[in-house]
Amino acid sequence: MAAIAHACKKFHCYVFGNEVTVFTDHKPLEQIFTKQLLSAPMRLQRMLLALQWYDLKVNYKKGKDMQSPDTLSKAYLEDVEQEIYLSQITVSEFLNISDEKYMLSKIEMQEN
Repeated sequence: MAAIAHACKKFHCYVFGNEVTVFTDHKPLEQIFTKQLLSAPMRLQRMLLALQWYDLKVNYKKGKDMQSPDTLSKAYLEDVEQEIYLSQITVSEFLNISDEKYMLSKIEMQEN
């Protein structure tokens, strides 16, 4: 429920005024959207009130039938070391130290 509320808030300019179908593998979430507002707990009431701006349809789909979450959960970062190295270079360029101290710190970093 919180993920749907966050996504609607983030993509408001795309979602508002359009019919949106949300597929979830959480069966009770489908029932929460069909309940009356006053029968839901206060925390859910606040989220449901915020989501009333949008034309949402929540449909249940088994987890094994959903392909996109499985793809996202298996995604990994390949060049993490390269990204760290690039950030170290940019930081060292802006340090206000003498060349001697810079070379000493560079040697110490290589030893570690």
